[in-house]
Amino acid sequence: MQWALTMLLSLLFIPVNLAVLFSFSCFAPVFSLKKEPVFFGIGIFAFTAVYFKFSQLFDKPYILAHELSHALAGLARGNKIKKIKVGSKSGYVAFGSKTDFWTSIAPYILPFYSIAAALIYFLLSLLADMGPWRPFFLCLQGFLISFHAVNTLSVMSSGVQSDFKKTKSVFFSYMLVIFLNMLLIAILIKLLFPHSADLTLFLRKSVNNFIDIIGYAVFYARKIYFAAKGLK
Repeated sequence: MQWALTMLLSLLFIPVNLAVLFSFSCFAPVFSLKKEPVFFGIGIFAFTAVYFKFSQLFDKPYILAHELSHALAGLARGNKIKKIKVGSKSGYVAFGSKTDFWTSIAPYILPFYSIAAALIYFLLSLLADMGPWRPFFLCLQGFLISFHAVNTLSVMSSGVQSDFKKTKSVFFSYMLVIFLNMLLIAILIKLLFPHSADLTLFLRKSVNNFIDIIGYAVFYARKIYFAAKGLK
């Protein structure tokens, strides 16, 4: 019964993820800004250019972020850390007790360096005027968000990782990770461009898109069913 429920939820995530993906169009007003999106785009372009030429430079920073994300998620879930090891090609976190679902998938959801940079920027803004540094911050965020997205996609597409095997449902974990990443990116866009990005519209459009997708699916399923029935 649990397997059937998990599979049903996994399949349901397909139209949910499509609905959320199509809703990113509501952030179009962000691109009407004169300069800020340009700085963010420069960060994305800079990461892309460096990554495809020197991808090996990002291996250890990614492993560090990966293991620290496991560690923070484990601590948040009340687990104890016994050891953290970060190597040039792999790493691990040894916990005092068995890890749970959220601890296993945390690195694939949390853009560790992006969140760390945002927290530092926020704390500094309490002490000084960070306005002149905003272009640099946007550029850095474009770079770091790209770092998270590209490395996450690379790891997920390179074969089933041990982290996902621990969740007992790889397909469900993949669907959930995609959903949460898109949701987190939408929140980050809102935080980076608060006056131009409408998060409420994004969420409302996601719900409407989901209803439309389900409606189309039911409509065409009925047509196929009755067409097949008529052939008998």
